[in-house]
Amino acid sequence: MLAALGFSTPSLITYIACSLNVESKPFTGDEAIRYAYFMILITYGTLAAAIVPLVITTTLLWMCVPVTGVVTYVMLYRMA
Repeated sequence: MLAALGFSTPSLITYIACSLNVESKPFTGDEAIRYAYFMILITYGTLAAAIVPLVITTTLLWMCVPVTGVVTYVMLYRMA
């Protein structure tokens, strides 16, 4: 998890810095390619927004697993 954070943070900083320093450019490709471009762009934006709750949920589950593992061990071997 920390490795993912370590790799994604510089990528995010670079992306934001690049976005702030480069002018917006419209897509000027052929019509068929334009539809494919927008489908990819919409998919990218949707998944990027949807991943945030997923990451939060996954982190909470990862923190729950060790706690329940210790509780299970204590109940099985120390309380019985």
